[in-house]
Amino acid sequence: MPNDTDRLALPYILADQAQKHVSHNEALVRLDAIVQLSVLQDDLTAPPAEPPADGARYIVASGASGAWSGQTGTVAVWQDGAWMHLAPQIGWRCWSEADSALLVYGDAGWVPVGLSAADLGSGAVQTFGVNTTADDFNRLAVKTSAVLISHDDVSGSGNGSVLGTFNKEAESDDSGFAFQTGWSTRALMGLYGDDDFRIKVSPDGTNFADALVIDKDTGWIGIGTDSPSASLSISGVGGFAGLAIEDVNGGTANAKWLLTSYHNPATSSDALRVVNLGTGFGTGGVIAEFRKTASASPRIGFGGFADDTSLLSIANNLNLSAADGVKSYNSAVSPGAYSTFLATVTATAGQRMYSGRGNGTETFYVMGDGSAYLAGRLGVGTVPGAEAIRAQGAIAHASDNAYSFGTAALRASVVYAATGTINTSDAAEKILRSAPTAAELRAWARVRPAVFQWKNAIDAKGTDNARLHLGYIAQDVADAFRAEGLDPERYALFCTDAVVERRAVSRTRAVTRPVTRPTTRRREDIVIREGVPVLVVHEDMMEEPVVREMPVLDEAGEAVLDPAGCAVTYPVPETETVEITETVDVEVATGETRYGLRYDQCLVLEAAYLRWRIEALEAAGHGAPA
Repeated sequence: MPNDTDRLALPYILADQAQKHVSHNEALVRLDAIVQLSVLQDDLTAPPAEPPADGARYIVASGASGAWSGQTGTVAVWQDGAWMHLAPQIGWRCWSEADSALLVYGDAGWVPVGLSAADLGSGAVQTFGVNTTADDFNRLAVKTSAVLISHDDVSGSGNGSVLGTFNKEAESDDSGFAFQTGWSTRALMGLYGDDDFRIKVSPDGTNFADALVIDKDTGWIGIGTDSPSASLSISGVGGFAGLAIEDVNGGTANAKWLLTSYHNPATSSDALRVVNLGTGFGTGGVIAEFRKTASASPRIGFGGFADDTSLLSIANNLNLSAADGVKSYNSAVSPGAYSTFLATVTATAGQRMYSGRGNGTETFYVMGDGSAYLAGRLGVGTVPGAEAIRAQGAIAHASDNAYSFGTAALRASVVYAATGTINTSDAAEKILRSAPTAAELRAWARVRPAVFQWKNAIDAKGTDNARLHLGYIAQDVADAFRAEGLDPERYALFCTDAVVERRAVSRTRAVTRPVTRPTTRRREDIVIREGVPVLVVHEDMMEEPVVREMPVLDEAGEAVLDPAGCAVTYPVPETETVEITETVDVEVATGETRYGLRYDQCLVLEAAYLRWRIEALEAAGHGAPA
């Protein structure tokens, strides 16, 4: 029979043992120390300086020395003036009075289990580790391959949302996420050093660059810059500072495009380029360039660089100089041929676009008010001739029987035609009244043809050279009809038109526009000067919209609240209504009336009158046919 128990090593009382009470008392002492195990401290490596009271228990911490040397992890019990060490077994539990924490013994030694009494009492956990040990800096520490956080569908108090909040004390503090490789930070995301949202990256965990910044005041986004100057600002060094667009199905560099800002220190020019990366930044790869230098007007180049001195050195170039406006040249033909211009011309009082053909001769205009006119000749489907407009094919209106050729104020002088006009005379489109009445025929009998000269022809040619014309006078026709009690304006053969003329008039209208305010935006660029990258700070004056935060309402007109119960707001631009005065060309009535006749209907009435007279003579026995 063994001398001690298997688990707690309590001494047995043997059958032939003398002083059996000694073994029994020793067993009681061990039981008194082990049962309901609680220690004063678990972090001492040597006995306390002053002997404790009998029965005091400690867990010997790692690195034991002195009287506890070699006893790391044991339970040291002060009993009868000496230290007794009890070797713990797997699964022993012990209460640490100093930490108010429950410890359990395992392969890793004594480790805390669950929450301390202080935590349980206050409801606040000081540290919490999952699969690792938390500390005073990393109060929540987790080692895991994945973390799942889902909405609350268990307690009954969840609202279906999941929100994470990171709150910092002051604007200059940090709040965000750090992404690391081998405990070295490679990216940061959040509010770092101010209240602008940032994504930072680092190659070594020490030097960081702002990859993306969102300004807290404007919502503007900066890529490569911490001071966005517009809704989206992109900044960088050299030609590759811009926006790259690629068709992944292209398979080659020719499918990659770059919109980039480029500073040329040799010419002190700045340019915006559209580049095909398949052919690079040379002339062949630059599809378009918008250039500005300190000494020259802005230039635009298509199919290559914009040229600061010679427009014609590039295949197709737009010149934005104030004198010429916008010009497009085709270098395949002689200089000046087939050009297009956009300019402000004093003679026509406004902006216009026109096309010139040879030596800048203007032929076609589009005015600032949207109207267009020809200053030369136009060919539609053919080469222009001596006429203002020459067409190869029919000319037709877009709507049937809706528009006229010419107006009362703008009449054609002569109409040339191989045959006469064809007037619709379909009975299906008419309601017949009757043949001309006797009153209508008598009225026409009063009308007499006249020989006359046009006043404008006399003004231009003189009385002797102005040609003589034959026709009816509209006022005579009107008087003849009234003499028979007829209203001449009921008949389509008699026409009256108000004379109008085009005049420039001023009109005032109300315009609602955004309210803006001047502001200074700071931006930084790195430029290469004599082979050295130099940080250059610019301060740009610009106008920014004035906005105010307003509560968001739902369709019922109620305020929308966030999960915290606060009103959701949205920035709304402020607007103002102002009156602007502009000059426009309008047709204005002169108060004069111009009278006219439809000669086809006049001649029909003339023929009807002659028939009527002939029939009357025949009925009277005069001139009856044989």
